[in-house]
Amino acid sequence: MSLDAFDLSPDRAFAARLTHPDLARLFVYWSRLARDGVPAYRTFDPIAVAFSLPHLQLYRRVVGGDCASEYRLDLVGESAAQLIGANNRGKLLSDVLKPQRLPERLALFDRPLATGLPIAYRSFLANPGREHRLQKRLLLPFAESTAGPDLLIAMVVGFHIEPDQVPIPGRSEGILETIAASRGDVEAAAAEH
Repeated sequence: MSLDAFDLSPDRAFAARLTHPDLARLFVYWSRLARDGVPAYRTFDPIAVAFSLPHLQLYRRVVGGDCASEYRLDLVGESAAQLIGANNRGKLLSDVLKPQRLPERLALFDRPLATGLPIAYRSFLANPGREHRLQKRLLLPFAESTAGPDLLIAMVVGFHIEPDQVPIPGRSEGILETIAASRGDVEAAAAEH
């Protein structure tokens, strides 16, 4: 199972570009639900994707005090909490991210809700006093209300790296790369399975 860089080739299907089989399986499942657009959250069946449950997080978009988007963690799987180093259930992104990282992450989380299409990103996790880790996340949009997409189911996978293995000198955290699914990727994944 690969946690290395995403395949950045635009000629390959999104699922193949994820280079991690469980992320790809979850994307294919979401694609079947999204045949007619962003799926309703009530259609999500945890039993169908039991392999992913320990790695899932559920983010709910909430309106911040300045009417900007903010995200609250409503669910955190056990493996996701272990990777992060904390179970941040009930907290806002602004509670758990460094202020300089927040705008970048909010923009990233807003994108799948605005487009109705998944994205994936790879980043470092640097927790003070803990080992460095590299993670991949898949962000899948869902709609709980009739107002449109307002939830993200995120699957996070990661692994330990030594500080001297950080591939970008001087960079110990933050987003390294992002890939986005197209409507064609969703249709192809839904048709294959």
